[in-house]
Amino acid sequence: MKALTKILLALFLLLTTSAIAFSQVEKGAVLVGGSIGFEYKGQKNASTINLNILPRVGYFTGKHFMIGFNLGYDFTKEKITYVVDPISGAKTSSYRINHGLLIGPIFRPYYMLAPKVAIFTNISPMFGISEYRLGKSIKDSRNITKSFVWQIGPGIDIFVTKNVAIEFSVYYQGSYNNNYLKDDNLVIPNTSNKYVLHGVNTNLGFNYFFLAKKTTPTAKP
Repeated sequence: MKALTKILLALFLLLTTSAIAFSQVEKGAVLVGGSIGFEYKGQKNASTINLNILPRVGYFTGKHFMIGFNLGYDFTKEKITYVVDPISGAKTSSYRINHGLLIGPIFRPYYMLAPKVAIFTNISPMFGISEYRLGKSIKDSRNITKSFVWQIGPGIDIFVTKNVAIEFSVYYQGSYNNNYLKDDNLVIPNTSNKYVLHGVNTNLGFNYFFLAKKTTPTAKP
């Protein structure tokens, strides 16, 4: 218990007594960062692989206010194996593959909670498109969804160096979606399905801050 208390006290002192200035979130600073995630789920007759990449770039147009750009890619592959001949035990597999892309602006007001801790509110409307393919061939039927997505929620940047921060955030995410089927081999009527989704996203990432250049006033002769 004493060891844990010492660790927490050291962490508190590190975050609140650092000599790092607030120039990371001042006008003229540039943020480049993002997050990457990987997930694998497996069971006896099925497996799922998910990879998502979420880069971002932003510019501080004013004191503690950033305007930026989000770009996200998501890949999911599901494999299902089932028995086609109970006598011989012969098996076959089917695949479901999803590619998704999100793009849109990002707005963040920041507040320096401590010299090494900045909190923010993330506001990001985005447009997205995803393709759900019912097989491995590009000629297979594809389920396409076009979406308008909105994210809003709090986050925190903890600076481990003067320029590098670890980011934690929790967002409410909603989306308005229009889904329809596309087939390269058959003529299928364009039947669409429109729906709204709501959820909560937790994120972990890294940011690099290019600090604003400080201008030195010139002395008048």
